[in-house]
Amino acid sequence: MIEYKQASIKNLVVHKIGNGKEETILSDEELEFDDEIAHSVLKNFLLKTFSSQIETYTFTHPVNVELNTVLKCCTDIFTKQDFVNVSIDIAKYLEEASRHPNIKAGELFVAKLDEVLFENNSYRAIAIIKTENRETFFEDKTSSQSFGVNMKDGISTAKFDKGCLVLGTEDEGYLLFVVDSNRDTEYWRSVFLNIKSRSDSNNSTNNYMSLTKNFVTKHLNERFELSTTDKADYLNRSVEYFKTNEQFDEKQFVQEIFFHEEVIDTFEKYKEQYQENNKIQLDDEFNISTQVVKKQAKSFKSVLKLDNNFHIYLHGDKQLIEKGFDEEKNMNYYKVYFRSEQ
Repeated sequence: MIEYKQASIKNLVVHKIGNGKEETILSDEELEFDDEIAHSVLKNFLLKTFSSQIETYTFTHPVNVELNTVLKCCTDIFTKQDFVNVSIDIAKYLEEASRHPNIKAGELFVAKLDEVLFENNSYRAIAIIKTENRETFFEDKTSSQSFGVNMKDGISTAKFDKGCLVLGTEDEGYLLFVVDSNRDTEYWRSVFLNIKSRSDSNNSTNNYMSLTKNFVTKHLNERFELSTTDKADYLNRSVEYFKTNEQFDEKQFVQEIFFHEEVIDTFEKYKEQYQENNKIQLDDEFNISTQVVKKQAKSFKSVLKLDNNFHIYLHGDKQLIEKGFDEEKNMNYYKVYFRSEQ
């Protein structure tokens, strides 16, 4: 994933983007920050959110990708064109894409950075970030004789609403990470950035693990009667497959995880519908991303929630837990087998 401890901000401009109701204000100079603390806070603001992103994207265009406006602006920045003027081009283009009553006005940060790490490789990077929601905070007005505060309205340094981090790669074009807190409008991804999912091990691993989880937890019960432990077993074996293999092979995967031809056939039909609904193409073979598996595995944990008394975490052999019914107490029960207590 993205690492930014050693990264540095080389250029930064902030503009105000209107939406038809509010005016756009374009800055004609870069933001100066000589203070190390200010640099650290700004760097954290620009990059921290991207450090948890898994999906990667690339620029696209219905005619020719070279006609993508944001891509052209990024190329201009990387080739050392006038940074302020290029940031103004980005701001004007975003303003055009934001002319809708449901789109909020906000601040646009355009930054050029060095030494952003991804998968142990160092990249030059461009961060394009828009804030749409402001926060109220206290300004300390304490003196030696009294304590006081002023109420201020400002931008949160902890998060932003929409963002794109562009890594400059010479061999494979630009590599993008995208943040969008409100996917309903779609203008950020589809209109302004004009992007598509990138074909790489990260996306392939993430997409297939998401497909498998949705199939087991949301769809399988529609066709087959499954217990919670059955579902847990499917999820556990799925995660184990991704953890123990470097290369994904779909034929091998479905045989090892789902066994029965009826279940496999149901899975394959569900996969076709899943691809259509999510507008993605799932590969049959790909290199497995260990970083994605580590993050996704957390969501594959199954928990038996028994009334308000107990939670049982299921991540092992389902043969070691049995469900029964006690007629005398008129209650369900689980019997759990184990060899040692920790």
